[in-house]
Amino acid sequence: MAYSLFYDCVALDEAVPSDNPLPATPGKVKAMLTEVLIDEGDFLGIIDEEGTTLQFMKQHAGIWMEVPDPENEGSYGKLATLDEARQTLDELGESIEHYLIDGLVFEKWG
Repeated sequence: MAYSLFYDCVALDEAVPSDNPLPATPGKVKAMLTEVLIDEGDFLGIIDEEGTTLQFMKQHAGIWMEVPDPENEGSYGKLATLDEARQTLDELGESIEHYLIDGLVFEKWG
């Protein structure tokens, strides 16, 4: 299974924009979690072949993990540990399905 990867790491002054992502396997993404989620606000995301996105953002209390749902104007998200984020990547299938990720809660935008 293949995904497209984007991220922004202020500490490393490195970024790959979401409109020009790089190809990546779940294993590569898992390794990059610790490489680019260094400081609060750093983020990393993956996009599956259907265009669904799973994002991870470093926060003081952990990692905010979410699947945006533009059709419903909100996101399915939760605060996770690094181990939970890694486990989520281990359990991904061919596509990103929010209902298969344990504990995500829908919140409207705005």
